[in-house]
Amino acid sequence: MSTEDELRKRLRVLGETSGLAIPPLEITDDARSRLVSAEIRGWDDSEDRIVVSESLLEADPEEQAWRLAACLGYWASPVPRRRRRQGWAIAGLFLFLYFGFGIFALSTNNQLPTWVTFAIGSGLAALAPLVAAAVSRRFHRALDESGQDVLSRAGYDPAAVARQVFGAQSDPRWWKRLHRREPTPSERLRAAGGSVPSVHPPLY
Repeated sequence: MSTEDELRKRLRVLGETSGLAIPPLEITDDARSRLVSAEIRGWDDSEDRIVVSESLLEADPEEQAWRLAACLGYWASPVPRRRRRQGWAIAGLFLFLYFGFGIFALSTNNQLPTWVTFAIGSGLAALAPLVAAAVSRRFHRALDESGQDVLSRAGYDPAAVARQVFGAQSDPRWWKRLHRREPTPSERLRAAGGSVPSVHPPLY
């Protein structure tokens, strides 16, 4: 099990070899990690920082390196920041449609049948978590891609690290993938140029 100091040292080495300023690192308990081992947060105090769950301290050094490098990729490339802004725009548009329809449904100008109003409202409510998950996956793909450059500059082989971290993991079933905030293990292996395990769970 790594200590917090070792994790911070690993982050510092990854950042320095890529010529990046070391961002703030916050360690939170697993109950607040929202099922992502390491991510970028900046909404609370407007300062972008890396937040990792306590469970990452128990992970192998390769997984720590992958997760930290992916987060550093936020500063190593403009793509993740651009995708986060696009994600906010998509979320804002969806919320506008959701609440706009809600106001319309409650207004006196609503001429739609009750069942149609209910169906549209229920559909939008069901789509909300799927849209949020899709936006998050797209953002994490950009982090992974730029994080591979961070790993390479630090002397790691991204494909080898990906195999070590994700090679033994199976993809979730299709309905769980829709709600997943991160890319699947096989997606990450392919993106890193690693081999994908031949056994996957059924699609049904």
